Amino acid sequence: MIEIIQKPISPELVVNKVKTDSSGCVVTYIGLIREYSRGKQVLSVEYSDTEGKAENRL
Repeated sequence: MIEIIQKPISPELVVNKVKTDSSGCVVTYIGLIREYSRGKQVLSVEYSDTEGKAENRL
C-alpha cells in the first residue's frame, strides 16, 4: 500500500487497511523528529516531490 497524503496519519487506520484474517503480523514504523539539529531548534519539517513521482519511487 502506497499513499501520499497531506494530513496526519493514524497508525490504527493504516493497520486496519492492510490486515487480513491470514495476516501473521503487520509491522509499522513511526519516526519522531528531533527537537534540535546541528545546534538549532527544529520548527517544522516539509517533504516535497513532483506530484506522482514519489509513488513511482516507492
